[in-house]
Amino acid sequence: MKRTTFYHILNLIFNDINPKTTNCNKQVDAEDRLFLTLRYLITGMSFSQLSYSSRISKSCVAYIVISVCRAIWNAAKDIYMPKPSRKDWERISQDFLLHSGFPNCFGALDGKHIYIKCPPNSGSQYFCYKHRFTLVLLALTDINRKFLYIDVGAYGKQSDGGVFKNSSLYREIVNQTLDLPPAKPFPGLSENMPYVMVADDAFPLSHYLMKPYPIKGLSIEERNLI
Repeated sequence: MKRTTFYHILNLIFNDINPKTTNCNKQVDAEDRLFLTLRYLITGMSFSQLSYSSRISKSCVAYIVISVCRAIWNAAKDIYMPKPSRKDWERISQDFLLHSGFPNCFGALDGKHIYIKCPPNSGSQYFCYKHRFTLVLLALTDINRKFLYIDVGAYGKQSDGGVFKNSSLYREIVNQTLDLPPAKPFPGLSENMPYVMVADDAFPLSHYLMKPYPIKGLSIEERNLI
């Protein structure tokens, strides 16, 4: 990471992470807190490994990483991932049409299971169909895979469709507060068509969500027509 980038992040969150009171035996200044957190995010080192190399207790490392990550998100989310306006949705739709040939598309939706250690006393909440313990990351992206919306931390036992149904994105679409453009005809046609997301077969088909045509039960000839 460039030094200028590091200090730009530090300036954004300095007041939130500069220690006034601390749960740690050792006082850790804001710059060291940010360095420790970025090291954790970049290298994937465990809290135990960071504790050993930094001579800071494991509980203090965990406290620092969690608090700094929260501060980064709160300070940067509206700068680097602002809620799209209607003009933004229209631009995103034009990019999908230009690069994929799909009209009236405002994003691509998918979920990702991230393997974790089973949290204490969590039962089967995090146990997924892959027979592993996971958290689910849900994201809506534009044609360039830039994040437009994220939902982090759903239970692994939930399907992608279930995670979506419990997300704020779903509520905004259903309540019509996402500021999507009004329905308009596809190029060369006259009937108005709504704006939609595209997703895989794990999501439910809807007037705002398109997914691949199901091929189960079709003959070879029928599949070739899709």
